Amino acid sequence: MIALAFGSAAAGCKDDSSDAPEAPPKAAPEVAPPATSQPAAMSPDACRASTRCKLFGLCSARAGVCVAVADEDCKATSMCRDLGLCVVVDEKCAARDDDHCRWATICTKSGQCVAKQGRCQATSDDDCARAANCLDEGWCSAVEGECVAKVDADCRSAQTCKTLGRCSVEPEQRRCVVRDDADCDRWQLCKTFGRCLALDGTCVAADDQRCRSSMVCRQQGACTSVDQECVAEADGDCAASTRCLSHGQCAAVDGGCKASSAAHCGAAACCTNDGQCGLNEAGGCHVRDDADCAQATVCKVFGYCALSQEGICVARSDAHCKASKRCQTHGACSLSDGQGCVAKTDADCSSTDACKGPARACKAAPSGHCVAAGAP
Repeated sequence: MIALAFGSAAAGCKDDSSDAPEAPPKAAPEVAPPATSQPAAMSPDACRASTRCKLFGLCSARAGVCVAVADEDCKATSMCRDLGLCVVVDEKCAARDDDHCRWATICTKSGQCVAKQGRCQATSDDDCARAANCLDEGWCSAVEGECVAKVDADCRSAQTCKTLGRCSVEPEQRRCVVRDDADCDRWQLCKTFGRCLALDGTCVAADDQRCRSSMVCRQQGACTSVDQECVAEADGDCAASTRCLSHGQCAAVDGGCKASSAAHCGAAACCTNDGQCGLNEAGGCHVRDDADCAQATVCKVFGYCALSQEGICVARSDAHCKASKRCQTHGACSLSDGQGCVAKTDADCSSTDACKGPARACKAAPSGHCVAAGAP
């Protein structure tokens, strides 16, 4: 069944893709840069004004070197918020208490929630399981202070398996990878996008047969394998797609389906429902004039019978509202700025189906709806 939304002005369809995930997080590095990289002698004022103070909490001078002395300086840095390095240990910012770690991003994202040896580390699978990287990347097991992918089960419950086919663990790198065709077939990639073959660590669309059995073929006419992706190459594939029926995108253009004539738009549901009956330069369908709106369902049902500056059909007069189905059924018989057709007066409600029915919704409420007498 084709889902149609009244009043939709969009004729196109976005194809969202997932960015490649990051590598598993490493242990927090030493935060103080090598002493040889800073001037031979730094004054207290120079340390306080330096980027070393802002970034690393090295705000005090000792023997001409900028060092961390006050916990407050560490707490003011992003390293406290992100890595839990919030107190001074051996003249640099470090993690000393578990609370510092548990409030930090490194805990919520990477599962490194316990202070150990001056940094936040992952010490339990439970902390890893609660972290965002477990849900996203499959890094759900605590190993050597980090959350990593340890078993296939870690990967197969993660988003990276569902969207990228990375459903198997790579033992040496401890991350989720595409191991074989079965990984590609597990979730969305094969059934939705025709990317059913594992090749060099990714899932690809290797042949037309896989593309033709995919959802992107049925919905968007992308039924041909080109450069290991399913694309629209034939007008017939576009004409058989749901996007042709719904949005008039019936011709193959540059690997996608677009509307190439006003006839495509005129025969589509976006014309019948929303008045998008004309062809635009981008290969989509749009509302050309009031006549397009007047013949559309949005006019007959909601009173949206005139073209607006935004390019969609809207109600422009009480007459539009009074002629609509919603006036008869819900009392939406008067035009209201910014709200379209609404019930403004009790007279709008008195002859409606809602008033005559069991609900006895015969009174116009400030919200623009008909309600029963005595309702708030």
